[in-house]
Amino acid sequence: MRSYLKLIAYDNVKFYFDSANYYHQPTNVSNFNVQCDEEACNDLIFSWMPASDEDPKDTLKYDLHYVFAEQGDDLNNNNLTRQSWEWSSSQNVLGEPIFNPETNKFSLQVSINDLYYLKEKRLPGVALDVFFGIKAQDNEGLKSEIPKIVFIHIPPIVP
Repeated sequence: MRSYLKLIAYDNVKFYFDSANYYHQPTNVSNFNVQCDEEACNDLIFSWMPASDEDPKDTLKYDLHYVFAEQGDDLNNNNLTRQSWEWSSSQNVLGEPIFNPETNKFSLQVSINDLYYLKEKRLPGVALDVFFGIKAQDNEGLKSEIPKIVFIHIPPIVP
């Protein structure tokens, strides 16, 4: 019986024997908050403390996802926690956050009209219950382990 070895992937980094030379995943995001800008809730304002990463050349970006709450869901049991982070039924929140050095926080203001699925489900007289989650991601694609999740009740549009 013969066996053959075959190259399946090439690693040009070559961090084979030095355990200090491997990529680290970012820390978890803290103090994540989502609120409405006003009573009518036309915009959502996201804010959070920056995560950190031990890798010196990494710059972090942040993935914001949302899912609609289902009956019986809570912060520890919802579609952001039950499924993988890349699950196709969670939707991304797009936008470029702004860092405020005085508060040491990022913030991002997004119109509900720019969040397609929220816009489509937000009808006159229909309130929405939504879970938003955030993870930090580094240059290598590594993400913080535990998403920070918040719940928000978006009031209905008054006709």
